Amino acid sequence: MKILHCSDIHLGKKPFGSKEYSEIRYNDYFLAFDKIVLSAIEKDIEVFLISGDFFDKKELVPQTLNKAEDSLIKLKENNIEVLIIEGNHDNSKTGKEYNSWINYLENKGYFKKLEYSVNNDNDKEKDIYTFEKLIKDDVNFYGLGYPGHNIERVLDELNNQLNENENNIVMVHTAISEGDFLAGTANSAIIDEFKGKVKYMAGGHFHGFNTYPKENPYFFVPGSSEYWNIQNEKNQKKGYIIFDSEDVGKYEFFESEKRNRIIIKKDIISDDVNDFNNEFDAIIKDLFINEGEDIIILELRILNNIFINTKYCEDALEAKGALKTFVKVKYSSDIKSNNFENLTHAEIEKEIIKKWDVFGKNADEMVKVMEKLKNSQKENNQEIFFDNFNMMIDSLIQGDNNEN
Repeated sequence: MKILHCSDIHLGKKPFGSKEYSEIRYNDYFLAFDKIVLSAIEKDIEVFLISGDFFDKKELVPQTLNKAEDSLIKLKENNIEVLIIEGNHDNSKTGKEYNSWINYLENKGYFKKLEYSVNNDNDKEKDIYTFEKLIKDDVNFYGLGYPGHNIERVLDELNNQLNENENNIVMVHTAISEGDFLAGTANSAIIDEFKGKVKYMAGGHFHGFNTYPKENPYFFVPGSSEYWNIQNEKNQKKGYIIFDSEDVGKYEFFESEKRNRIIIKKDIISDDVNDFNNEFDAIIKDLFINEGEDIIILELRILNNIFINTKYCEDALEAKGALKTFVKVKYSSDIKSNNFENLTHAEIEKEIIKKWDVFGKNADEMVKVMEKLKNSQKENNQEIFFDNFNMMIDSLIQGDNNEN
């Protein structure tokens, strides 16, 4: 049975910017998903898995729902069975399921939502977990949705109920993160318990492709289909995975078709504004930009203490055809001017972070985050490390409003 696994589609997301830019980026998420749908049809996929965050928000405008149906109907017309779980972005609250657009689309026959239930009669010591199972051919499909802070309890309960002699595939909106500092993520130890009991675990939540364990992986996160945060998600592959339930351990990752992004990192040696303008013009003189298509991420490290007019950089790049330019300026003098001789590593990091535009006010929390990042490298998995990093950055930027 040929199966396609994707996640974190985030339909309906409209990034901040001009009306034209926001509308273009809004459409990018639909285009990326539709390309995956067309690939599924072309490759004769039998089962199409969406492991959470199909929508970016729980509340939808009519246009978003309509455009989502335009893609889903192609799968339906080609007799491709679609299985979905809810992620934290489209998760309906208990007792409010009637407000769920995922349920609405299921009722229209576009896909089957898999979930589990808990009956405790108000006594948590007597929780009874019931896991819905969909059987196709000889494969059992389970869907856990987004259990949040209860992730490891739910995984443990399912693990206890799985029959290792059966062919099991589990969908869960989670990723692996050591420690308890990222809500909804699972420790690798609990994923280890599924070895030999599952053919495939279809994860999500993180926006970059990764697998676990390194050798003979069975836990997969395909990454988002489009950049959710185009400035921060710099070291990630994004796409979808195709595997065959009869060929355990074999899979193929395909990169999704995303908005093109150009990252430019330069040291600036100028010591006055006029020199900077000339130096910057020389840097971008031969830069090829697809007219109205490419997004530029410009990172400048200023070696001398001069003021940089970021608007000048943005205008120059957009005059060359950039759809949008994001400029980040670092002043090396901020670091050189401090006396760190008698400070600990953590104190040095804190003093540096205090000078950052975005994170300065969160210096204490950021130092703790960095310490946890260092500890999380024990598996030496770069993909998971960068996903942890990006999720933490998003959390610090957006605070309580962050849903990712």
